[in-house]
Amino acid sequence: MSRLLIFILTAVVLSVIIDILNNSKVEGQYCCYTCIPDCSKSCQDSGLRFKACIPYRSCLCQY
Repeated sequence: MSRLLIFILTAVVLSVIIDILNNSKVEGQYCCYTCIPDCSKSCQDSGLRFKACIPYRSCLCQY
């Protein structure tokens, strides 16, 4: 029973994280809520590409 409960909780947490990442994608230079104002520039300064904004956290960059 406990393994099933852990599996269900893990699935719920992962689906919430994926949903947040999918909903937080923003076009243009500016992010959402309290993110770094210029995500594209912030990522480029690190040699990466802007991917998404994580609400109330920071920019999500990718190689």
